[in-house]
Amino acid sequence: MTEKLLEGVFLSLLLWVSFGDVLKREIPDGIPAAMILLAAADMWSGGMALPERLAGLLCISLPMTAITMVRPGAFGGGDIKLAAAGGAFLGAIRMIAAGGIAVLLCGIVLTPLVLTRRITGKESIPFGPFLSAGMAAGLLWGKEIAAWYTGSGAR
Repeated sequence: MTEKLLEGVFLSLLLWVSFGDVLKREIPDGIPAAMILLAAADMWSGGMALPERLAGLLCISLPMTAITMVRPGAFGGGDIKLAAAGGAFLGAIRMIAAGGIAVLLCGIVLTPLVLTRRITGKESIPFGPFLSAGMAAGLLWGKEIAAWYTGSGAR
């Protein structure tokens, strides 16, 4: 019961991020903070252990930070904090699937816009909705996606 409630709150926060990032181009700090509290509550109630949560926190946010250091503006600070907090809730396996899905969805949406020259690549785009969609998919199907990708579910 507690696990489903926490997951429902997490999904609600992702929806909030999606609309807020599109409309205001901002992810309020309170959302990642709430996700960290959800991760702590889940861990306290017998969920995933701390090492898996820490790996989840770093597995996508750290590469995003490195990319932003090489190419300033590649990701916003809110996107990076969202990836870290979402990873703490999801854990590494589901967050890696979430990151892959986010990048894939972003590419699917932006490629036609670039090819038709509706955007040039110099505009900033809100990544929060893509990351939120990826994390929702990671929550719901992340372990299955990872098993399919690695071939471990085929045996």
